[in-house]
Amino acid sequence: MFVMMTVTYPPDKTVEVAKRYLKAQQENPLPAFIKTVGTFVKSSLEAGLMTIGIYELEAGKENEGLQELSRSMVPFFDIEGFRYRIETVMSVEEAIPMLGL
Repeated sequence: MFVMMTVTYPPDKTVEVAKRYLKAQQENPLPAFIKTVGTFVKSSLEAGLMTIGIYELEAGKENEGLQELSRSMVPFFDIEGFRYRIETVMSVEEAIPMLGL
């Protein structure tokens, strides 16, 4: 299963978000059954800065993986304007068979 996590925060919170991210990576790294496919950053007129993370969860560990990803957001809860969304997504190879092709 693939998961896309979208995080948004105001530009003036960038340094604080980055510091907490680095600290969390050192103190509480994601477990081995969560593979980071890629992490991307962009600016958004509506949301400020946006980080998009794509993760692959090991088969049979989907529920635990979603819980771990949610837990990884806790250190950011008190940053004003910080928002996140976790969504499951499919690869094209997974989606095409749903069309009966």
